[in-house]
Amino acid sequence: MRIVHAANYQFKKDGAEFASWGLKIHQGLVQAGHYVYPFSVSDMARLRSLIGHRDWGRRAANKALIRTCENVYPELLLLGHAQMIKRETLDQIRARVPGIKIALWYGDAVWEGMDNDHLYERMPSLDSIFISTGGDLLKQFASPTCRVSFVPNPIERNCERYRAFEVDDVFVVGYGLDFAGMYRNLPYVASLKPEVIATARRAAGGAPR
Repeated sequence: MRIVHAANYQFKKDGAEFASWGLKIHQGLVQAGHYVYPFSVSDMARLRSLIGHRDWGRRAANKALIRTCENVYPELLLLGHAQMIKRETLDQIRARVPGIKIALWYGDAVWEGMDNDHLYERMPSLDSIFISTGGDLLKQFASPTCRVSFVPNPIERNCERYRAFEVDDVFVVGYGLDFAGMYRNLPYVASLKPEVIATARRAAGGAPR
């Protein structure tokens, strides 16, 4: 598949962010056999600004993404956060590249009180959204034309260099990890007792897993 990946590659940081979400997803897609054209949204905005400031280059970056998709003619436009890219831009791309699919991955929390407006605004122009927050919180982003799915934090074995902790084969919750929508907001990571999991699954008719 031919893909344009519009994310923040952070080229200006000279490799300091080599283990970022965007670069891991890019690498994973290439390893899966796809051709991936990188479009670094913030870098492009800075490049197209006379003073090198991304806020002054937002409009130019949107126009550049349209031209990029016209030239590359991808089967998939994959946005990574990319709050700078407007819904109008996505609609123009869809009109100029017939048959294209447009999806977005988002690696930040979507809990109540978070700024999710940019997701709501672009939902009508998206075919799929992948979000790192799971459970019932995903339902707010689903629609008849936009499918929403949970995506775990990406791991790339060739660039990982940090290890926070190790756990046995147990179900852990807390710090954003939930079980059936519960325990997500614990200020620590904890493991659930097997009997708690079994009881909850029986009550839900075999789910959740």
